[in-house]
Amino acid sequence: MINPITISKIYSTLGSNSSIVPLAIKDIANSLGITAGAYVVGKKEESTDRFIDEFGTQAIWLFGIPVFKKIIDWTVFKPLKLDNKIDVRILKDKEVFEKAKEFAATPEIKNSLLKAEKNAKFIKGLSIGKFAVSTALTIYSYSALTKYRHKKTEEKVRKNILAEQAKKQAQNQENLNFKGGLSSFMFNPVKNLMIVDAAISGERFYHARSPQDFLGYVVKEGTFWIFMYFASQRIQKVLENKAMKNGKTISMDSRVIESADLKNALADGTLQKSLDNFFANKTNAEIYEFINTSANNDVVKFAKQSDIVKTLGTTDGLWNKLFRKIGLKGELLNADKIDTRAYVDMDELKSFAQNLQNLQKQYNMSGENIDTFCKKLVSLKRNAVLKGIGACIFALGVITPAIMVIIRFLRNDKGFQVREKIEQELAENKEN
Repeated sequence: MINPITISKIYSTLGSNSSIVPLAIKDIANSLGITAGAYVVGKKEESTDRFIDEFGTQAIWLFGIPVFKKIIDWTVFKPLKLDNKIDVRILKDKEVFEKAKEFAATPEIKNSLLKAEKNAKFIKGLSIGKFAVSTALTIYSYSALTKYRHKKTEEKVRKNILAEQAKKQAQNQENLNFKGGLSSFMFNPVKNLMIVDAAISGERFYHARSPQDFLGYVVKEGTFWIFMYFASQRIQKVLENKAMKNGKTISMDSRVIESADLKNALADGTLQKSLDNFFANKTNAEIYEFINTSANNDVVKFAKQSDIVKTLGTTDGLWNKLFRKIGLKGELLNADKIDTRAYVDMDELKSFAQNLQNLQKQYNMSGENIDTFCKKLVSLKRNAVLKGIGACIFALGVITPAIMVIIRFLRNDKGFQVREKIEQELAENKEN
């Protein structure tokens, strides 16, 4: 059954370092602020140009790599009958890979893994090529958008100026007559966006049409990078560390922190038993086998909730999920089974288990009843997420555009320089 959108899911998404949703929200705020600022100083022509730049870029930035990856899946992986959901990182550890085959949820997945093993070098090369090609095509798309935008804006401005001149000439005649007057980058959607952003920033600096354009991009791109990719997580981390000092570990997914299962497991001691069983495994292969054979273990259940351990329900395609939600497809069988094609970051899993261990100790030492303890936990987590993303939205949507507008006023540079340049060109052509 597909889980409905819950409060914990919303906070989980907003607080995730690998989700593009917080980036999209911050970028929309930034784009709206920048477009509004452009209208203040450059009126409709500059704000339209900025709107196309900001929101066209946003579409390419957010969807370029995923769309091109999906096209490559359809045109390359599917004809070759290769499973595009296999994360090639699972081939790194031979012992873990053997466990992945052993615990494959379906015969089809096992066959896919066997095929990947036989063609390991080819699949690795294909995966790298898929990432490289999709990234290159996304960057090219932005370059094409920039050229299109520049051309269309100049055509529009030129047309507007000529129309204004014709109108003014007609008015003058009327007045006379009548008035007289890579590995980690490859598989992390956020880091995918960072690569595209680096190219976009470079393109914007290179194709800046005037000092006004260039200075605007210096302010915009500099603050964009700080508050889009780094500040939110830093603020959230500071608040998480503060909560830790006050006896509350909140550096986990909101879906876990807000779940009734965590509350019950902390209260009745089953979480500690699950942790003891988990930590009894020493090697990565032992841990991998444990998570595949211990579905009722709390650590495993919470790791699945956090998407640290991916299930068939997690990796099921977006369209399939959508079709099931509206009733066009049946429920996904074995949705809770681990998808052994996906990579499990063992360091992240161990760190997650340690956070659960810390939380259990903190509850035992708190002297609080379980309801009070968990209520504070949820409040601290939500506060950390909202302050982190809220500060960045304010900086990108208000502070950055305000700085850009103030700089323009201080430099007495309120007009749209593209218009001024074209006006000058037309005046010179008229004189000649």
